[in-house]
Amino acid sequence: MRKIIIAFILSLFCFTSTFAQWTQKTSNTSDRLWVADFASETNAVIGSSDNNGTFLISEDEGDSWTNFNTGEEYRFYDIDMVDANIGRACGYGVFMATENGGKNWTFTEVAGTTFIQSLDFIDEDTGWIVGFQGMIMKTTNAGEDWTTQTTGVPHDIWEVQAINKNLIFAAGRNTATEKGMFFITTNGGEDWQTEEILDQLTSVGCIDESKWFAGGENGKLFYTDDAGETWTNKVIKSGTDIMEIKFLDQNNGFLMCYDSDDPYSPNSYIYKTEDGGENWELSFQTNSKKLYSIAFSSLFHGIACGADGVIYMYDDEPAQISECQEFFKIYPNPTNGLINIEFADNEIQQIKISDLTGKTIIEKTNIQQNETIDLSSFASGIYIIKIRKNNEIFTTKIVKE
Repeated sequence: MRKIIIAFILSLFCFTSTFAQWTQKTSNTSDRLWVADFASETNAVIGSSDNNGTFLISEDEGDSWTNFNTGEEYRFYDIDMVDANIGRACGYGVFMATENGGKNWTFTEVAGTTFIQSLDFIDEDTGWIVGFQGMIMKTTNAGEDWTTQTTGVPHDIWEVQAINKNLIFAAGRNTATEKGMFFITTNGGEDWQTEEILDQLTSVGCIDESKWFAGGENGKLFYTDDAGETWTNKVIKSGTDIMEIKFLDQNNGFLMCYDSDDPYSPNSYIYKTEDGGENWELSFQTNSKKLYSIAFSSLFHGIACGADGVIYMYDDEPAQISECQEFFKIYPNPTNGLINIEFADNEIQQIKISDLTGKTIIEKTNIQQNETIDLSSFASGIYIIKIRKNNEIFTTKIVKE
């Protein structure tokens, strides 16, 4: 009975949002803000790559920021917040750890390293750091000790992602040939497989154990759905370098790139996908403001940071409105299978229905004035209906019994 009551209440309201809402926020610093990550749905951490140990914390999804300084001359090159309290970071020859959400950091210089570019942890103890001059290291005790691993080729690695304790994917370049490199291990780094390609690579993003992305120069985005056995690629935007790839689930992801022909004040671009990387649409563009990092706490909230202390907050949370019937009617709700959608006009471009994981189960375009959709083959539960009208998206929920 409670389920039906909730469904009835939801049917009274719909939600609307315009496309990607990015607004600039005050950082109170002119530092080069190099890396960002979310510690929880509300708390975010940004690290500066200037040589002054500066980092910033937000506790309201990125709307406002508090500046901290460690008092040490360290740079932040990557941050991985394992949970709301525990975080790991790296810099120039140094490993960093926080146990209180980034408010305080401890620093340990790692012997045998210089430029530690990236790190990724599968839990608070086990993780990898990678960087320049052929460096790959693994820890199983939260950075107290490190074991050196080798790929067998001279390399610089720009980014690493650990899918699980055995499967790790990284990308960079072969320093001898100046070509791009994929690095893959299936046994926790005891052995690394390598593959050379023409284009140098700077970023990676993994959806699951099989579906991976890598981006780099010439605006190329490489994709595999068989754990690196075969690769395809497409150009997202020519003349750019793809610097960040972030997936939130099987379908939804973002990437960031900037103009490669302007090293000082390039335009930066953030693209969004809702179909697992098949198609990418421009979500945001800066003019002469260089972005270095993006991070997201959900489909609706994220941040981007870059040169000269610039921070943008992404807020695409639908806003509740009460007169949904003005635009369309959806009935019956709850439903045993068939739902009817009636529109007040014919300016509807798209209907998309997804489950609560964000996976799209039905999509229709070229909408007529009325539509009947059959959900009878899908499991019982709550589904999200998005209706695109001109430059707005109306969202409501329906219960399949």
